[in-house]
Amino acid sequence: MHDKDFLNFERMKNITILDFLKTGHLGPVHLGMSLQDVVAQFGPPSEQYQLRNGFLLAYGGWEIHFAQAKPHPAFLIHHDELLYDCHNHDEVLQLENTFFQLDLGIIKPFTTVRLKDMKQWLDREKIAYHIKQEEGQPLMKLNNGVYVDFLDVEPVVPLVGVHACPGKNLELQQNQAKIAQIDDFVLYTIGIFQPPNK
Repeated sequence: MHDKDFLNFERMKNITILDFLKTGHLGPVHLGMSLQDVVAQFGPPSEQYQLRNGFLLAYGGWEIHFAQAKPHPAFLIHHDELLYDCHNHDEVLQLENTFFQLDLGIIKPFTTVRLKDMKQWLDREKIAYHIKQEEGQPLMKLNNGVYVDFLDVEPVVPLVGVHACPGKNLELQQNQAKIAQIDDFVLYTIGIFQPPNK
């Protein structure tokens, strides 16, 4: 191992989705941090965009949104593509660079996580939550402000060898029969949000 590789290995942070669910922090990154501080912790993003109301840094499927006004604090951390772990798209879930590695726990590529699975996992970890209906869909809220969203349609599995982007997956889903039992609804978003100060 080269000296540079060893230094990167030594400073790499192991992050778990379970810690995010418990604390609302994605490893060392949390709401209110500046864009510069996030990059210092996570390294360069895989993508970045100027938005109408601020900035967005993407690390794989994770997005961190920053307010337009200085010091550009983070006001949203979320992953809204957990449903789209389809063929040739599992890199959206698997996240690792020289700065950190993310363990998503029960959320694995090519695996459907249902509301009942999430409830069982949170109960086992003694993480308090409540569920309310929002626009006909169950919204799980944790005491620390983290939210977990579910959809009432099954994921569409594309043909082997066909790259299915999230938009195409969602388009195909719109023609699918609805899931009847709320406990069988499918996980698609985890995040935390705090409106930026005006």
